[in-house]
Order: sequence, then structure tokens, then C-alpha cells
Amino acid sequence: AFVGQYRLARALDVSRPAASFAALVVTWSGFSVAHLMQGHVTLILGYALVPWFLLALVKLTRDPSPRTAAAMACVVALLALAGHPQVPYYAILFGSLWAAGALAVGAAAAHRVRFIVWSGVAAALAILLASVQLVPAWELVRDGAAYAERGTVAHAAMFAPEPLDLQRFLVPNFRGNPLVGLPEFQPPDYHHEKVGYLGLAVPLLMLYGLTRARARRWEYGSAVLCLFAIVIALGNSTPVFAVLGRIVPGLLLFRCPARTYSVLSILAALVAARGLDALIERRPRAGRNRLVGVGLAAWLIVNAAAWLLIADVARFGWTDYGAFYDRHVRPEWIAAAVLLVASTCGLLAVRRFAAQRRPWVFVVLLALVVADLSWGSVRNFRLAHETRPTIPGDLLALDPPIRFVHVPHPDRLTLIDLRYSHMVAPAVGDRRAMIGTNEGGVFPASVERLHRAVARRGDAALAIAACQYRCVGPEHTWQPVPGALARIRFLPESQRRFAETPIEEVQLEDDLSEPIPIHVRQDDSSKLVVELAAPSAGLLVVADTFYPGWQCLVDGTAREIVPVHGVFRGVELDRGKQRVEFRFRPASFRWGLVATTAGLLLTLGLIPIRRPVAS
Repeated sequence: AFVGQYRLARALDVSRPAASFAALVVTWSGFSVAHLMQGHVTLILGYALVPWFLLALVKLTRDPSPRTAAAMACVVALLALAGHPQVPYYAILFGSLWAAGALAVGAAAAHRVRFIVWSGVAAALAILLASVQLVPAWELVRDGAAYAERGTVAHAAMFAPEPLDLQRFLVPNFRGNPLVGLPEFQPPDYHHEKVGYLGLAVPLLMLYGLTRARARRWEYGSAVLCLFAIVIALGNSTPVFAVLGRIVPGLLLFRCPARTYSVLSILAALVAARGLDALIERRPRAGRNRLVGVGLAAWLIVNAAAWLLIADVARFGWTDYGAFYDRHVRPEWIAAAVLLVASTCGLLAVRRFAAQRRPWVFVVLLALVVADLSWGSVRNFRLAHETRPTIPGDLLALDPPIRFVHVPHPDRLTLIDLRYSHMVAPAVGDRRAMIGTNEGGVFPASVERLHRAVARRGDAALAIAACQYRCVGPEHTWQPVPGALARIRFLPESQRRFAETPIEEVQLEDDLSEPIPIHVRQDDSSKLVVELAAPSAGLLVVADTFYPGWQCLVDGTAREIVPVHGVFRGVELDRGKQRVEFRFRPASFRWGLVATTAGLLLTLGLIPIRRPVAS
């Protein structure tokens, strides 16, 4: 992120000291962005690539060519392959708006046709390069679309900041912060979903730079994009969000809209760097028309913010906050005031002494920025010791291996509990299956149906899913699930209709499977091999996820896999001894790999080989 932001700033004609300032802001405020994306390493990787994406975009707008198109395709593909779609989506959304501005009145206006053509080539190549992940991901989205909750304003605005939370740009911990030992004022606050601290020097320099002569169009455009990012972050606190959701494809597919700060921090640092250049060069104020325009925009923004804050302030509970302030956050406000004064004095010192080329001035300014961002951002950072729960040894010794579910609250089991279980790590580490995940994204339809059935029907659904144990409460008490069926079971043909009963309706007392010896020869995440002697024609049921890509061979001959209870896998068997093999061989991955290979070859073909000039 540091190197990418520095090169991006230099490409936009920012001086070296100001480019270093921008890179430092992005890197140090990145701790705040990482806090915003708590636990999502893939999101943090995406954040580190955003400056490189914008750099490739700037170069493509200035010189649409095979080389710049190939560079853009590679960066976009890396963003996609980072693993989480939210930051790449925001980067591409804001990048598209930047490109539209460049096409209308910016660098790309001089060669519009070339830019459009090579941008299309870059987009196609990026899709090909990332196909090894995009094609299987699309298959997953298609499979789970019927049960996905995404796409609504309420879902997209989940954990969105309130208007008063914009105060976090100035005093990030004014409502408390458990990570630094401060209790929350109104728990649950979800502080990590709402803060994106950039330091106090950044807004001061942004405002200064936009009111100076020789401000570039991209500076104003970036400032507008920063406001756009804040509007998205506020979610349904503004009526604009619902309108944008209808206009902008994909905007409502993501929760936690404050993650737009990942792009805002990059753009704000660039505008602030140009403001620092204006301060160093002592540029005069902009012309009257431009000042009037900036003033009018500021007036509209202030009025809109005031309109949003009125209702929010009324709900805040200022009387209670006074006591909270005295007990917990007074130092936070004092530190913010001190840092604001120090930043202002530091910027004035830059204006006074920079022209004399005194390097200590920049050292002092960078030290102030480091101190500011360390207080507001870096101290949130924690490398937590691994304290994962364990599965008791006597349960690990059981054969066949157990399947369990984590019930964090003994009196209930909700969809949230099933989607965000901290028992996934020990389950994976000890190679044990569990009902539940630690991923709140898009699930296969069968997984989502099973989760909903478990949340509604409890032990009945768990027993049908062959879940033998519950790990209950914060003490991790292990309790058996009554009547749990076998994971691999045989259902006679005469009882075939039982397999067609939906998981939401099937009853424990309806179990009609026939207990016969089933020998498991191999069992891992992508292959299951069993041998059995079926007493009659029937259905072999495996209480594992029904999903495209699974194939079945019975004595070497392909057989169709059918859904059981709408969520599990089953295969029809004849009477007699048979060897059944389930293999996960998704065609989506194979086609994606072929497309990625083709994209790699085409991208390499766009990069001309520079031959040495003969002397």
C-alpha cells in the first residue's frame, strides 16, 4: 500500500515530500481500515491493492495501449483473487466514476475511442485471469441465490454508521472502544464497523488545497468521490442509499457499507498531498468563481449534515453521555484537541519554512502524523494469541468421527450462531465435521436450508443431519444429540418417498433406514469411498452437502446423485455387494482454470518484448 500510494501520487504530479506524506497516511490509517475489516485478511489484502489499481487506471487514461491494458487487467485480477469481493467492488465502482470523469473532461478525453477499446480489453482479460475463482464463485452464487438474504436495503445497511458517527473522523473513540480498554457508550456499538480514522492533518490539507489556485480537476473529483463514499457508508440513514441501491448494480449485495472507507482513505490522502504541495509553494487563493463554487458546495454539505444530525442527536442521550465522558473518554477528547492544535501548528510551520528547504520541517510534520494516527488507529491493532477451544480426547477417539454443532447460548441456536461459529478452527484442525461455519457470505442452497431447519427445529434437524453432539455455552459443555442418525445410511426402495420429504418436515420417528454394515475405505473433503452389501435395491444416503460438482461411481459406473430431504446426497443402488465412490470434480473449476490460462497467455501477448538496440 505504501509503495503503491507513493507511485500513484507521483503519477499525479505530487511532489516527493507530499507523496511520502500520502503514502504514510495510507499505511498508518490502514491500521484503522484493518480494524474496520476485523478478522478479514482477504479484505486487508484487497485494501493494499487499491492504490495500485488507481495507478493502473491513471496510466490507462493517459496512454491507452496494450501495455497499460495488460497492467490494469493484472491488478483487477489480483483484486478479485484476493478472496473477498467487497473491496474490489468498491474499487471498481469508484474507479469507474474516475474513468467517466477522465473520459468527459480529463486525460482520457483526448483519445476517447482508444480508451474505451483498451478498457474493454482490460476488463475482458481481468475476467479471464480471475476465472479460476470467479466461475466457481458464480456457480455458488447461482446455487444459493434462492435462499440468500442479500439485495435489500436493510441487509446492505447492517452495521452502517449513524450520522453522529462521522464524529469518529475527529475523535474515533468518542463512543468508547473495547480494544483500547474503553467501554462502549451504547452497546453493542460495533466500533470496528464504523471507524476509518485518517488523522486531523488530512481534512485540513484537503480543504486548503481545494481553495488554492492551480487545483486540478482530479482533486475536486476525488473530493466528490470521498463524499460519495461517506453517503454509501451511512447506509439507510439517508434516503439516497435506497435510490443508489436501485441505480448502482450490486451495491446492496454487501453489508458493512463503511468499508467504502478503504477507497476513501486512498483518495483523501491524495487530495491532502496536493494540499500539502499548495502549502509548501504558498499558492494564492483560487479565483472568485472557484471559491464561490467550493463555498456553495461546503454550504450544501453542512446543511445536509445538519439535517441528518438533528434526529440522530435527539436519540443520543446527552445527559448520560456527560457521565460517560467524565469517567471514560475525557482523555480522548483532550488528545484530539491537542493533536488538532499540533497539526495546525505543524502545517503553519511547513508554510513558513518549507520554501527555505529546511528538512526538519517535514520530519516534524511526519512525526505529528505518525503520533496522530498511532493514537487514533495503530493502537487498535492486536496480534491475539490463539486460544481456540478444543474437542475432548474421548470424542476424538470415537470411530466413526463425530459431527457436532456449536450452541453458544444454551437456550437458543440462531442463524447467526450457525454462520459465525468460533468452533470452525478446532473442527478443521481435528478433521471433524460440524453443522455451522464461520463465514457469513453466500452459502449453497442445501447448507442454508439445513441451517434454517436447525435454527427452527433444533434437535430433530440435527439428528437427521447425523449430528451426534452439541458444544454448549461458553464453557463448551459437550452433550449428545438424542436419536442422531448415521451419516451414511441405506434406505430400501420401498421407503424411497421418505427421502423426498423436505428437511423442514421430516420427523425423527419416520426414520426408515435399514441398519446394514457400511465400510468406509476413504473419507476426506473431496472423496468418499464406501463398500456395502445392499439387501435390496435402495438408496444410499450420505448426510453431506448436496452441491454441483459431486460425481458418483458405483463399481466404476457413473450414477446420478439425487437430493435427499432437499439437502443431502443420495445414489440409487442395486441389490448386492457394491463399491460406491463420491468425488468432488467441479466442472466450474476446470473451465475457470482453462479461462485463466487463456487470459494469462493473452495478457503476456499484449506486453511487447523490448529487444536490445544493436550498437
